[in-house]
Amino acid sequence: MASELPQMLLEEILCRVPATSLKRLRSTCKEWNRLINYKKFSRMQLDKATKQLPVFMLQKRFKVCLLSVNLHSEIPTVEVTGEVSLIEHSTTSIKYKIEQVFHCDGLLLCTTRQDSRIVIWNPCTGQTRWIRIPKNCCPHFALGYSQASKSYKILSYQGWDRYNDDQGFAIYDISSSSWKKLHVTPIPNYDLTRCCYATSLKGKTYWFAFDKKEEQTGLLSFDYTRERFERLLCLPYQCDPYEDLFLYLSPVKNEKLLVLLRRQNTSREEIWISNKIDDDEAEEMSWNKILDSGYHHWPRSFLVHEEKKILVSCHRSTFNGRRAIVSVVWEDDKTTQVKTTLTPSYEPFFVDYVPSLIQFGL
Repeated sequence: MASELPQMLLEEILCRVPATSLKRLRSTCKEWNRLINYKKFSRMQLDKATKQLPVFMLQKRFKVCLLSVNLHSEIPTVEVTGEVSLIEHSTTSIKYKIEQVFHCDGLLLCTTRQDSRIVIWNPCTGQTRWIRIPKNCCPHFALGYSQASKSYKILSYQGWDRYNDDQGFAIYDISSSSWKKLHVTPIPNYDLTRCCYATSLKGKTYWFAFDKKEEQTGLLSFDYTRERFERLLCLPYQCDPYEDLFLYLSPVKNEKLLVLLRRQNTSREEIWISNKIDDDEAEEMSWNKILDSGYHHWPRSFLVHEEKKILVSCHRSTFNGRRAIVSVVWEDDKTTQVKTTLTPSYEPFFVDYVPSLIQFGL
């Protein structure tokens, strides 16, 4: 019987089960329910569970859709496997229209159109935390966690650009439910470019940044443990962060970073993947080019199958009721477009999302 299994063996077995299945196993017995709700088990399950490839995409009527993209058949297929809505049950079950999403560990940090609040949301468990935004708060938000305590924090930032030297930052600690002004030492001569294209990896947030003194583009990160910005990481080669529209950033399996770049005076784009990034980033970052393409309909987000060297992106058609179209691009520039039945409210985007049982603020 399951109850007779040694505790460590039971944990090793269950932590490899996908979170969506573990939800249904909670009612099996009190011991399993207690284990599944245990904070350390949730973290272990997120790290060890089989990584499926579901992706979230914004959708009309206040919904977020879960897609499954099958790349194993000769002709790729896309299936809508579920839909979830952001609802605040304390206010007569109002459905909120999601405007922006930042993803970290199966948690979504969302901004909405109707409210002067942000919300952190686990779609798998249904847990939410609504957070009021202070007056004069910066307009961009990112989610990360402290490596020491694994407690989640929200960074509010203005960003740098060539016309604006305002470097206002604030941080919200979910465990204490409090905002505080963040007095970080600005990194000299840096512009935080494309601040809305941030991504999360191992609890840190990454952006493109430009060193005005050295005239170099790289990656800047924010460490939520020390609550400070960290060194500029080099890109495979230099490009103009202001003029080059083809400059995107994405995580891979919460281990590596992916960048889409375009060399100046060329019409081809390149996908580069980093080496595995350690928590302390002590090892020098290196890059490997995995895809070189002449495809020209690059969206604001994308996913890459590293082994097959296939890129998957999504855009909204200007015809057919503005439905979402998933594009699959191979190394030889072969492109397949798969029409969906979805009609996104905005230009759709992908998130490399894995359902998790992570709880916050407990």
